[in-house]
Amino acid sequence: MSANKTTLSSLDISRLETLLYREENRGACPAHPVALLEEKLCLADERSPRDMPAHVVTMNSKVVLVDLKRNETIERTLAFPRAGGLAASEVSVLTPVGAQLLGAAPGYLIGDATSGRGSRFRVQEIVYQPESSGRYDL
Repeated sequence: MSANKTTLSSLDISRLETLLYREENRGACPAHPVALLEEKLCLADERSPRDMPAHVVTMNSKVVLVDLKRNETIERTLAFPRAGGLAASEVSVLTPVGAQLLGAAPGYLIGDATSGRGSRFRVQEIVYQPESSGRYDL
């Protein structure tokens, strides 16, 4: 794990701490993404949602990723897990890719060794970030 600080909004930190507490008590969390998220939360450069840089992936951000293995672009929204499941266009923050995506910026490389495919992605663009759009309720 890295010792790099990740810029996160105070609202995302609060929601993620609640999510991790709830999921860990249910025993429902995979270890690797949880450890990465916990590290990010502990080392976070915490910002008010109004002060979040527009180039940082926050919860509910929509991003364009380049699948480096297939040389294809895909669009995904970083989401909290839901009881009914997520749409195909969403990625849970509790997955290896989702945990790495949180706090990333264009140009960041993300790997998913747990998928069996050894997928690697590069963050190409943040299409939508709630905070930069004045949406603090998402």
